[in-house]
Amino acid sequence: MKRTLLLLVIAFAAIVQAQAQGSPYDLNKDEQVNVGDVTTLVNAILGKEGKGADLNGDGAVNVGDVTKLVNVILGKEPMDDAVVLSATENADQWTDGTLLFSIADATARMVSVVGAVDKKTLDKADIPEAVRIDNVRYAVTRIGDFAFKENSKLTEVNIPNSITTIQQGAFYFSPLKSVTIPASVNSIGRGAFAGCEGLESINVESGNKVYDSREDCNAIIKTEGNTLIAGCSKTAIPASVTTIGVGAFYGFPDLESIDLRAVKFIGEQAFAASGLTSITIPSTMQIIGKNAFINCANLKSISVDKDNKVFDSREDCNAIIETKSNTLVAGCSTTTIPFDVTSIGEYNQEIKGKTNVEPSFRYQIVTCLVTENCIGNE
Repeated sequence: MKRTLLLLVIAFAAIVQAQAQGSPYDLNKDEQVNVGDVTTLVNAILGKEGKGADLNGDGAVNVGDVTKLVNVILGKEPMDDAVVLSATENADQWTDGTLLFSIADATARMVSVVGAVDKKTLDKADIPEAVRIDNVRYAVTRIGDFAFKENSKLTEVNIPNSITTIQQGAFYFSPLKSVTIPASVNSIGRGAFAGCEGLESINVESGNKVYDSREDCNAIIKTEGNTLIAGCSKTAIPASVTTIGVGAFYGFPDLESIDLRAVKFIGEQAFAASGLTSITIPSTMQIIGKNAFINCANLKSISVDKDNKVFDSREDCNAIIETKSNTLVAGCSTTTIPFDVTSIGEYNQEIKGKTNVEPSFRYQIVTCLVTENCIGNE
């Protein structure tokens, strides 16, 4: 056996070195896979140094692992599961033929998915865990800002456990049907799934330390703070949720109703451009952000629980009024402005022209908070 192993070492002494940063086959840690690694493995098997590595997965370190290593060096077997990327006309981007990638951190060897080669035809995005650029291995850790924005055919995405960050607007107005957030994700930017009107299933894998989908709610909840940051037309808000995040339900025309349960805070544009036909503000509500119900064309009924200490809907006015300031903060096409309302909150274009109240602001229709210019990370 010793003679066989030594012959293998000699046979591959002249093999051209292959760059292999981060490879499990780089046994001597010189950032190359070559004859030196064969020598290291043989010495481990002979008991001269180290423990070697079970490269062929048979549960032992033996001559089979040497054969595996040699085949990798010769190119007969793939070095690992990393997808090999090729250069594009953009010097900062590489592709696997379907998706586009850019280097996010060269030192840490991390890349971002930044888009699709053809955003008009991609219907399924299979994001790999690792890629190789110029034979250097990189982990795929991010889905970039607006990476799949308005990809008109994209209905399915597979997000691997290597992803830690989904940046702002990543799937903005793409027709996703379902999404699963892996346990590895620890940051999701605002509007990541805004306008995905076909989205009906949202799930966060168990074990995620930052987000959850408690009670099969079909939403992404930031565990600390009980903030629902992304929902869909099938979301059922758990009673433990206290905050609806900025743009959480933006652009869901099939969302006709929602039970706000014990929610205390609603972020800006939380339900903008949704299909809500009616809304009841619970007694727990304390803050409602600007444009929370803007462009809800079907909204006809608005009421506030009589026990709410901050807001009311006096005289069945079909509006939300801040009680202390007599400011109408949200209305709809059927709103009747009570006589004692003294000001109208910003951006209430739905009731423009229905009153002689002189607002101390200009009317302005804001079509989307979630744009490249105004959106921020969570």
